[in-house]
Amino acid sequence: MKPHPRIRKTIKWGGAAVTVLLVVVWIWDGQLYVNWMSYREKSLNPIWQPLAVALLATATAWWLDTLARRRGRPGLCPTCQYDRTGLPPGAVCPECGAAAPKIV
Repeated sequence: MKPHPRIRKTIKWGGAAVTVLLVVVWIWDGQLYVNWMSYREKSLNPIWQPLAVALLATATAWWLDTLARRRGRPGLCPTCQYDRTGLPPGAVCPECGAAAPKIV
């Protein structure tokens, strides 16, 4: 079952907002240290764990959305998005010269 585009869009943009918010909180809290010695002396703030989860979920949502958009346009050249309607199945793209897409 394909996820609803509105849900995917909400996860994608909401996750990006949460990730940015967590990075701002982490920096504002003073837990991001440039000097390694002061970094080791301070205890690690546990905010990096939800940050990692939010970043991973957001990156996955963006990647899956990109794949869905690429797969959602049959008949177009995968390189330059040229409309391949009317071309023989094995012909190269007349716009960019890319090989014909594989038909699965």
